Amino acid sequence: MLGSTISTPPEKNNSEGDISADSSASIVSNSDSIISDSESVVGGFQSEDGLVRVAEGERKPVNRTVLTAVTDRRLLVTTPQEDESGAVRLPYEDIASVSAGEPVLSVTTTEGVGLEWCGNPLPTGLAAHLNWIGGIRARTRTLSNDVELAAGTIRTHADNLDWDDGLAVYRESRDELDALTNDIFRTPVPESALAPELTEIERTLETAHTRLFIERGRDRLELGRQLIENGDYQQGRKVLRQVQADHHRANGLRAAIERADAFQFGTQRDLAEDIESLGWEIETVAAEPIRQAHEAKIAAQSAEDPREAVDHWEQAFEGYGRVLTLEWGSDKRNLAGDPETVRPELDHAATRLIDLHSRLADDCWNTGADHQTAGEQKAALQCCLDAQRHLERAHELAEEFAPDHVETIAPRLETMADAVLRMRHAEPATEDPADTTAEPAEQTAEDAPTSDDGLPSAAELAELDTHHEITLDSEPLGVESTEDAAPPEREVAPETEESDENTDTADNEVRRH
Repeated sequence: MLGSTISTPPEKNNSEGDISADSSASIVSNSDSIISDSESVVGGFQSEDGLVRVAEGERKPVNRTVLTAVTDRRLLVTTPQEDESGAVRLPYEDIASVSAGEPVLSVTTTEGVGLEWCGNPLPTGLAAHLNWIGGIRARTRTLSNDVELAAGTIRTHADNLDWDDGLAVYRESRDELDALTNDIFRTPVPESALAPELTEIERTLETAHTRLFIERGRDRLELGRQLIENGDYQQGRKVLRQVQADHHRANGLRAAIERADAFQFGTQRDLAEDIESLGWEIETVAAEPIRQAHEAKIAAQSAEDPREAVDHWEQAFEGYGRVLTLEWGSDKRNLAGDPETVRPELDHAATRLIDLHSRLADDCWNTGADHQTAGEQKAALQCCLDAQRHLERAHELAEEFAPDHVETIAPRLETMADAVLRMRHAEPATEDPADTTAEPAEQTAEDAPTSDDGLPSAAELAELDTHHEITLDSEPLGVESTEDAAPPEREVAPETEESDENTDTADNEVRRH
C-alpha cells in the first residue's frame, strides 16, 4: 500500500522538518482531485526522516522526506518530488488508532498496518486534533464489538422472558452510543467521515431493542387471549393495553433502523413484517368478545327450543354489553371497534330476550297448573317460581330497552308474585324444610290477593288491568324478599286439621289457560 506508492529517492531532501498549513497546501496545490470542495485543510507537517511502514511484523522504512496534509476527512501523504497521483489517501474511517507524540506520529489502520512518522514533534494543535481523531476511532471500533455482544445478550434475555434484564442491557449500550455520538457532533469533522459505522451500530442495537418489544408483546398477547377466551375481560383489557404499548413502541423504533433512501433490506423487511403481524394479532384477540357474542347470536337464531334460544341470547346480550363497556388503549377504542355497530346488536338481543322470557313465563305457569291438578304441589311451585323469574328478567330488560312494555309486564309480575306467595303459604308441612329449590318472592304477604277461584291463568295475567287493586285476606307469611332469590328455610307446620285445609286450597290455586 504505502511502501509501494512512496519510493526511496537517491538523495535526501534537507528542507525544514516542521511545516504549517501553508506548506501542507503545497502538497495538494492545483490538485482538485485530492482535496474536494467539501473538505478543508486542518494543518500539515514535514518529516525529513521519512516514515516506517509496519505490516505483519515487518518494518519497511521510507528514507526520504515525507509531506503530510491533515484535512477534516483524511490524511494525505506524499513527497515533494511526486504529484498528486502518487499521494497516499488515508480516510479517517480506515484509522483504528492514533498516537501523536514520540515518534512524531503513529497510526494503525483497520487492516492492521502501522505507520510511524519520524522527526520533530507535531505542532500542539495538530497533535491534539490527531489524538482526538484516534480516540474517537478507537471508541467507535470498541463500541461496535460491544453492541454486537449486547444484541446477542438482549436476544437471550428475550428468549428467557427476562424483559427487564434485556432492557437494562439495551440502556447501558445506548448510553455509550449516545455519549460517543455527542462527542462526534461537538467537532466540525463530519460523522460520515469520522465514524460512518455509527449508523450500522445503532441499527444493530435498535433492531435487538425492537425485537425485545415484539417478543414481549407476543408473550403478553397469548396471556390476553387466554383471559378473554375465558371471559375475564377486565384482566384481558389490562393485558391488551400493555400489548398495544409494546406494539406502538416497536413501531416507533422502526425509524432508527430505516435507511435514508427508504430501501428495506432483509433485516428491516422482516422486522416490519413482524410488527405488522403483531398488530393484526392484537386486533384478532381484541375482537374475541364480539366474535363470541356473534356466535351466541347465530346459535340463538338457529335454536328451536325457546329455553336453548334464551340461553344463547343471554350470552349474546352479555357479550355485546361487555364490548361497549370495556375500552382499551390511549385512543379510547373498544374491544371490537366502533361502538355504533355494537349498540344495535345489544338492543336487538334485549328485544328478543323480553319476548322469549315472557313466552317462557307463560309456558312455565301453565305447566305448573298441570302439576297442581295432578296434586304435585312441589313441582307446581317450582314451575311457578321459574315463571316468575322469567317475567322478572323480561321486566328488568324492558325498563331499559323497551319502556313501553313495562306497563304490560309489571301488573302480570305483581299478580304472579302474589300467587306464588299463596302457594308457599299453602305448602304441606310434610315437605322437606331443607329443600332450597324454591325461591322467595319479592312481594309481602299483606299485598297478596285473595281468590276464591284459584290463581289466574297465563292468558288472564296478560289481560290484567294495570290499575287492578289486589288484596289478600290471609295472614302474613313472613317471607323475606332477596335479590339473589335464595329460599329461606321453611318451618315444619304442625299436623293439624287447618294444615290439611290449606293443602286442599293449594290444590286449587293454579288454573290452566
